[in-house]
Amino acid sequence: ATLNRLQACSNLRTDEARFSIIGVARDIRGIACATNRRLFPLMFDLLYPACLPLFTRALDTWWDDPAVTVAVLKLWMEMAENKEGRIYFDAAFPGGLLLFKEMAASITTYGKHILAQGPVADGQDAYKLRFKSIGICLASMALALTGQYVTFGAFTLYGDKTVDEVVGVLMNLALSIPKHDLIAFHKVATAFYSFQEALFRHALSLVISLETSTVVQLLQLLHFGLSNALQTNVHILCARSIDRFASFLFRNRVRNTPLSLRMQQHMQQVPGLIEDLQLVLLKQIVTDEHTDLGILAHPLLSLILASGEAFLSVTTAFVKKQKVLAQESVTNAFKDLMQGVERNLEVENRRKFLRNVQAYRQQLKGVEELNLE
Repeated sequence: ATLNRLQACSNLRTDEARFSIIGVARDIRGIACATNRRLFPLMFDLLYPACLPLFTRALDTWWDDPAVTVAVLKLWMEMAENKEGRIYFDAAFPGGLLLFKEMAASITTYGKHILAQGPVADGQDAYKLRFKSIGICLASMALALTGQYVTFGAFTLYGDKTVDEVVGVLMNLALSIPKHDLIAFHKVATAFYSFQEALFRHALSLVISLETSTVVQLLQLLHFGLSNALQTNVHILCARSIDRFASFLFRNRVRNTPLSLRMQQHMQQVPGLIEDLQLVLLKQIVTDEHTDLGILAHPLLSLILASGEAFLSVTTAFVKKQKVLAQESVTNAFKDLMQGVERNLEVENRRKFLRNVQAYRQQLKGVEELNLE
């Protein structure tokens, strides 16, 4: 009854409509949370197409009210999560695609309003007013990207700009958050780096097709997160994204495909990035006691294979910073790092490299007064 009343309401900018939207969004979210592979399609049939567009209207009307935006966006985050494969439809019915389009419409509508406003004024609670909702948007898209219920290539094939538009809006929203604020709020940082990792894993071509300035900022934020975030899960997400990105560079280093050429254009704007990423990983392997070594070793190998010249430059400079008595030990540790490692990213080769990384860590930990500055 409440849904029907809201749908029939021409003006949602009233207190009564506001409370009803919040209540309905919370109620449906609670129901969705309890659904399984059998019940989720039934719930979707009841909500689409009659009811779901209402929530895009709600965000279009109440984009400036955190109580409404959080309630509606959390509903979409719950709907986007493919828990236990519950988002399952008959092969002849594009339910996953339709669900994604509705969620994308809501996120895009909300995002465009926020981007049109500029930064939050000094003295206001930026997390409450903006960052929390942006984080939920990013988390929702990360869940959709990893849910495996949408074939994103279908949008490109049929000239549908839904994916391009929502990813573009989300990138602008994420990059509107100052980087120190980004990592200061754990949930926002986790949402952003989860979104980035999902994009790099499932839709790297989308990332590469973005504007060079945007791609450069994303890559720099990976370095920033790995270097400055205090949360282990952020380190893991950054490392995985770096591995995907560096693996692409290695596998496409001699190819002249449109994607590889586009990536080369991006990389020309940040010529020192590979060295910076290699250096921070080499240091973190020694100092980080919480992140699994394999998580850090994978991107390091990919980066070394992508640019052996950068690795030589980084290690040479690192050795020169050490005291004279320590330089030989550090040099040997770097030489042994690639001992027996071939130029490929196969599982067995990664295992060999991991064993070398373990030895490298022990060697450098044994160096007195090691300079990691």
